[in-house]
Amino acid sequence: MGTTGKQLTADQKTLIVFQDFLMKHKDQFNMAYGQKADRMVRIALTAAASTPALLKCDVRTVAGCVMQAAFLGLEPSTVLGEAYLVPFGRTCQLVPGWRGLLKLVRNSGELQTVNAQEVHEHDFFEFEDGLDPYLRHKRAPGGLAQRGPVVAYWAGAVLKNGGKQIVVMTKEEVEAHAKKYSKAYGSGPWQTEFDEMAKKTCLRKLCKYLPTSVQAQTACALLEQEEAGIPQRFSPEVPLELHPPVEAEEAQPAPAAEAPRK
Repeated sequence: MGTTGKQLTADQKTLIVFQDFLMKHKDQFNMAYGQKADRMVRIALTAAASTPALLKCDVRTVAGCVMQAAFLGLEPSTVLGEAYLVPFGRTCQLVPGWRGLLKLVRNSGELQTVNAQEVHEHDFFEFEDGLDPYLRHKRAPGGLAQRGPVVAYWAGAVLKNGGKQIVVMTKEEVEAHAKKYSKAYGSGPWQTEFDEMAKKTCLRKLCKYLPTSVQAQTACALLEQEEAGIPQRFSPEVPLELHPPVEAEEAQPAPAAEAPRK
């Protein structure tokens, strides 16, 4: 990570500090990722290099987020969209994406299928709540222009025992939820990736009715803490020195530093 014949910039020096600190925990990363510590360090450094606000975070919180992602089985990168490293002041937070949450829900071993989708105005869509829930969604023929604007979102699952659970929210209901509960609604992914955030909201609500794994429950808790703007609490597998400090101040996320969450 060094340079030859050139003076290092402040950001480059910080990246070297990040790399050194992360590599000190290589054995713990190997335990979590199965001999993939070098790859996860590179992913963390790439995220920091592409999101300058991360360089202002306490490096311990960055390492803690990467470690927590490891124990959840998620890769914190924008390529897969499973999870993201997001700066909140000097604290890095781990934000599972909707694809990551979907992966964890599927891993419970209790489901036949689970999915989440957006509904466009001209799609065929009908559902019924109650003791025998029903949902049918058929896309309108043609491209997005023919399907019309998005009007609603749904998440649903079929359990191995035949049971079904469905969550449906109109676009207006998602907006109301975000305005009420998310301190970051006015900037970042709620403004740039609304559909992805809306599907994740439906999935989180769905998880409350499903026999989910400990990993899925942990991911939902992290999302709730991030949404409320409070310090996240990691699972016991993450070393205590890498947990966010309890006295960490609540901070609004830097809008320019937010990664798109898919």
